[in-house]
Amino acid sequence: MANHGGNRTGAGRPKGSSSKREPTTQPAAPSSKTYDSAEDYLLAVICGTEPADPVRVSAARGLLPYQRGKQRAPLASKPPSELQRAEGVDAELEAKEIWRKKSEAVRARLTTSKE
Repeated sequence: MANHGGNRTGAGRPKGSSSKREPTTQPAAPSSKTYDSAEDYLLAVICGTEPADPVRVSAARGLLPYQRGKQRAPLASKPPSELQRAEGVDAELEAKEIWRKKSEAVRARLTTSKE
């Protein structure tokens, strides 16, 4: 552990190298065109009529939930009040049917035992 701390050979930036990076591509020129909503802007970017600016795209994506509500699937079922009423009617009919079958069984037993 004699080489603990201090200068080390080969460490650091090599002499003569530049620390500046040159951009490989030029950023798209910002458009002065305005859009009514974030969705309109994103549609223009998707269609290719507007160059994609990463800052504007991320801002538009962040605004989407506030400008446009979430789409929900249309309900294909009845409202809860109608469902409860239907379940109540079904349960009542089922109870009446069970009672009718029991009463027929009792009648059949009583009429055969008297004869």
